[in-house]
Amino acid sequence: MESNQNNNLDELLSDLKSQYNASNTTEKSQNNDKIEDLLNEVKSQLKPNNISAKAKNNQVTSNNPQVNEYLDSLKAQYRNQQSHQQAQKDLIYNRNQQEIIVQEQQKQLKHKQLIRQAEKWLANLDPTSDEGMWFNQLAESYPSKLDAAISYLSTLDQSGF
Repeated sequence: MESNQNNNLDELLSDLKSQYNASNTTEKSQNNDKIEDLLNEVKSQLKPNNISAKAKNNQVTSNNPQVNEYLDSLKAQYRNQQSHQQAQKDLIYNRNQQEIIVQEQQKQLKHKQLIRQAEKWLANLDPTSDEGMWFNQLAESYPSKLDAAISYLSTLDQSGF
């Protein structure tokens, strides 16, 4: 008996669920249809206003030669300003490039002078003097005596001796 009651309850529950789902689906469908109708109505109201505003704007500018002249003048001013700014950028870039070239040339000139100074210093260096013996030990850690002399003299120059 109890299983029979359970079956009846299950059937009742199943029927209630199916009725609820059917009515819920119908309500959702009706709501979606109403929303879609309202959306279409709003869209249709907006389209003519948009078109008429654009048409009015075009009509005003095309019928007024003073407005056209003013707009052309503004465009020309803008183009002139842009070309002036570009010319300034180009000028600054060129100046920077020239400064870099000058600095590099000065660096090369200073290096050449340092080489001549090192060659002269080496020619005058007495290898048997204390300074000469010290320098010979220093020069062992360099590829050449000239490189050692350049390094030594540039260090002296930088330290102010």
